[in-house]
Amino acid sequence: MSPEAPPPPPRSAAIFWGAAERLDSELGPTQWRTEKPKYWPAPAVLADEEGLAAGRALATAEAVELAFGVGSESSVDARASR
Repeated sequence: MSPEAPPPPPRSAAIFWGAAERLDSELGPTQWRTEKPKYWPAPAVLADEEGLAAGRALATAEAVELAFGVGSESSVDARASR
């Protein structure tokens, strides 16, 4: 049995959550809306307004790249601060 991966830092989680919220609002009703309560993030994630805003500002391709590790959190922060 392999150990579970450690949770992502709050900033990364906030960026991913923000991106997921934006995509959900653009795509309309999806399975995500019914599953969302299972994955509700820690309060520290929701308190990170800058991280949430950075995630919401990501283009879909950027969000996918970040999720697959192609992009980096620092590059997301740099784009969000423009």
